[in-house]
Order: sequence, then C-alpha cells, then structure tokens
Amino acid sequence: MLYFNDQPVEPAKNCTLADLLKLLGREPSRTVVTVDGKFIPPAEYKKFVAAEGARITARELLGGG
Repeated sequence: MLYFNDQPVEPAKNCTLADLLKLLGREPSRTVVTVDGKFIPPAEYKKFVAAEGARITARELLGGG
C-alpha cells in the first residue's frame, strides 16, 4: 500500500510513478511529486517505483500569467 496525498492506494506491483499519476487522473507533465519528502524529477517518473508504505505528495502546476 502507498499513500497518495494522504489517501491509501493499492497500485499494481511495480507500478511506475507515471502510471500511478495517470491511474489517479493526473497529468504527469503538469505534476510535481515528492516521495517521502524527496523531490522526484519528472524525467524519472517513467522508471520510478515507490517502495511499500511510501508517502507520495503530488501538486499540479497551474498555467497562466
């Protein structure tokens, strides 16, 4: 089990961060993520697999100007 924005989720085994974001309705290219307080660069989303019990915090970037 993982915790995504403080909510428990049970993704498939070896689910990458990119897959998890898509599964939860987030656009990976517009989302900033930390795992257990550590920033994960977007270039790593397709290969990063969070450990059991990890706490993932995701915030979507807002456009405009």
